Amino acid sequence: MMTLNQLTQQDRSNHNYRTEIPNFVLQILDPYQLAVYVHLKSIAGDYGECWCSLGTLAAKMKLGLTKLKEILKELSSFGFSLI
Repeated sequence: MMTLNQLTQQDRSNHNYRTEIPNFVLQILDPYQLAVYVHLKSIAGDYGECWCSLGTLAAKMKLGLTKLKEILKELSSFGFSLI
């Protein structure tokens, strides 16, 4: 029998293999917003923390810094916490 701690650790290890996206997100975001949201969600870790710089994120997403900032502002206006 596994302990609660072991189950928690096992569940956290699954983060390396999948990213869960709520269905409503697919209905409200445009393709650019969705791409940034999914990328942030995939690198945010188990506690929702992402420490990459905007420059790094823009380069990984192949977006200009201005476009990335615009998208992050739009995501924030939808109520997504990006701080």
